[in-house]
Amino acid sequence: MRQFDALPATADPQERTRLLTDAAQAYQTALDLTPADDLAGRAVTHNQLALVYERVDQPDAAMERYKQSIALKERTGNRYGAGTSRSSLARLLARAGRFSDALAYARAARTDYASYDGRTAADVAKTDALIAQLEKDLAAS
Repeated sequence: MRQFDALPATADPQERTRLLTDAAQAYQTALDLTPADDLAGRAVTHNQLALVYERVDQPDAAMERYKQSIALKERTGNRYGAGTSRSSLARLLARAGRFSDALAYARAARTDYASYDGRTAADVAKTDALIAQLEKDLAAS
C-alpha cells in the first residue's frame, strides 16, 4: 500500500518534503515508543519509514528499513509481510541499478508468496513478472 501516493503531485515540492519529513519523524517517534517485544508493530513501522525514505529520495535509508522490517517479519512468521517488503526492496534496488541484488530479493519474495498454496496467486504473478524483467535488465547490464 502506498498511502503517500495521496500527496498531490502538483503540491508545492517544499510542502511535500515537509509533510514527508514530518511523517518520518512521527514514525520514528512511534518506533521509539513501541516496546522491543512488539516485533510485528516494529516491523510495520520500519516498513512505513522505508516508504517515506523512498519518497524523500533517501534510498540507502529506505533499504535499511526494509531489511529491518523483513527480519522482524521473519521472526514473527509473517512470510506474506516479509514477501511484500522484499518485493518493495527489490523494486528499489532495481531503480538503483542493482539488478543482481534486486533479483535475489524478488526470488525470495516469490518463495514467501508461494508458501501460501495459491492464496497469493496475484502476488506470485506480479513477482514472476518482476523477476522476468530483472533477468532481462541483468542480462543487458
